[in-house]
Amino acid sequence: RLLPLDRPAQMLGQHRRRIGKSRLQCRDDRIVRLRNIAVALGNAPPNDAIVAALQARLADASPMLAEHLRWAIERQQAGGERATGDDVAASAGPSCAHG
Repeated sequence: RLLPLDRPAQMLGQHRRRIGKSRLQCRDDRIVRLRNIAVALGNAPPNDAIVAALQARLADASPMLAEHLRWAIERQQAGGERATGDDVAASAGPSCAHG
């Protein structure tokens, strides 16, 4: 059974809120964690439930997160076609110059 994409982020961010980290930084950390989850799910074996969960996040995603969600959805929909050889770098997801 798959967890909603925000559940791990909720669990990981709780200690930071207790020690007084700013709300903006907590939000940024949450987006980074969701980006990392999207990349991991993009590299997971194809699964319709993963595609549905990723698509559900697109509507309210930041531009950076939406880019990673679309990448993960494309990877999932590609099925068994996975990167090999020189294309291995592509399996890390889109460029992360956003932060």
